[in-house]
Amino acid sequence: MGTRLLGVILIAIVGRSASARPGFIFVIEQPRLRARTATPDAAPPDVRALENEGRQLLAQLRARAWQRRIDRSEDPEIARASKELAALERRTALRLRAELTRPQDPELRAWTRLRLAMLEHAACAEAFVARTERDPMDAEPRPCVRALTELAAFAREDPRSSYADEALTLRAYLEADTGQYAGARQTYAQLFADWPASPQLPHALFRAAELAFDTADLVAAHALYERVVQAGTQVEQRYARYRLAICEQRLGQPLRALATLQALIDEPTFVEPELRWEAVLALEELRADLRAPARR
Repeated sequence: MGTRLLGVILIAIVGRSASARPGFIFVIEQPRLRARTATPDAAPPDVRALENEGRQLLAQLRARAWQRRIDRSEDPEIARASKELAALERRTALRLRAELTRPQDPELRAWTRLRLAMLEHAACAEAFVARTERDPMDAEPRPCVRALTELAAFAREDPRSSYADEALTLRAYLEADTGQYAGARQTYAQLFADWPASPQLPHALFRAAELAFDTADLVAAHALYERVVQAGTQVEQRYARYRLAICEQRLGQPLRALATLQALIDEPTFVEPELRWEAVLALEELRADLRAPARR
């Protein structure tokens, strides 16, 4: 199994995404949902057993993936475990779908729909990998209709559930990932307005900032990256500061961009090599641009 397949498995099930940026790869987990590991006690015993088995297989995949990344070795067990996990997820999805046909406690129903949407997303990721391995030119993401359908039902039936912030986070991610940018912006706005204290908020801010940047809404991107600097993880904060400088440069504020980049590079704990190299390169280019009028 190729690296791409392993990556999509971990994205779809663990909730991660590898976002390629000019010149380097910035790896983040996306989305981070507590429902991934929090099966309600009210869930039927066989559902809890399936979920526990899935978490054990996922832990094995993660450990083998990290080891492979360290020693650059091939591991045939990854292919076996990934197929086993995919089959288990299909069984779990069928079982959860059956549960939705029965009367349920509202919170359990909300969790069931969210978990089912996550499993449908995983199935879409697997299908994407299989499609691109057959035809590398067919690499355009397609909307995960079943996952979005479950999330739409969640929004209708359980909008104030304690899982609603997670459902909005996943929905926005799926919409943005498949080019539904207007819908993603609206979903992020709803998440920020309705759940200002959500643990999903810091990372959702980062994804919303990336969406604004990628769609050339630089003013909105700048404002969101400033919030990420205050609330994101350390790596996200540094990446956000780098993006702030790019926004400032493109918004016609080169001196402000210069100061932002210089402060980032001068930070003693700034050790991420790829990002640091990009920041240094951007700083050199910006200085060259500022010197250019004097030479003319």
